Amino acid sequence: MKKGRIALVLFVVLLAAGYAAYRSIDLLVVYAFEHYGPQILGVPVKVHGAHISVFDGTGRVEGVDIGNAAGYAAAQAARVGEIRVALEPLTLRGPVVRVRELAVANASITYERGDGPANLDVIRRHIRAYVDGQQAAAGGAPREGSPQPRHRYILDRITIRGVEVTVTHPALHGQGITFELPEVELTDVGKSRGGATAGEVADAVTGALEQKIAQRLLTRLDLLRQGGVQGAIDALRGLIRK
Repeated sequence: MKKGRIALVLFVVLLAAGYAAYRSIDLLVVYAFEHYGPQILGVPVKVHGAHISVFDGTGRVEGVDIGNAAGYAAAQAARVGEIRVALEPLTLRGPVVRVRELAVANASITYERGDGPANLDVIRRHIRAYVDGQQAAAGGAPREGSPQPRHRYILDRITIRGVEVTVTHPALHGQGITFELPEVELTDVGKSRGGATAGEVADAVTGALEQKIAQRLLTRLDLLRQGGVQGAIDALRGLIRK
């Protein structure tokens, strides 16, 4: 009887430990976003929830708020409703993590520009500075605040759907122009180099988004001209050029 009770207690302890380990994966994902995200992007990052399966490598991250660069009016540069991910679980312990799919859905982006560069340009410059620092670290000359990354990633497919963009500029008098972006798709990110760092992945995604935004803005110039908003047209041209 006593042995049976001991076995039962051990079983309960193992269950509790297993559940704690399962939950810790979610907490680690949230920590990674909120700790490393600001280092890479140069702006605050807040995550509202994460649910990752330790069994098949699938999961989702919910409600990612990306703050804006200093000196810009909008509170956030972007908000992502959901990120779904499918990993190869066996690669999580190795130096190169294989991501079968990374799907971003229901995002809103504020593309803001005053007399200087757009807010997304400022964020992307910070990303590139971070990547340069990591490359310097890998070459034996580390920059302060840019440690050598522990993991690299190969992403088979990245998709970004349901993105709403609001473009603002002083010439638009606070009104802004809002439009939907077509789907963004990237494939085999990091594959040719044996893996990309998180910063390099962020740079590739930001660059693809900026390109789509510029293409979409071109289709809006005629609509603005019909409305007689010449100042806004000049502002948008500046956004596209820079």
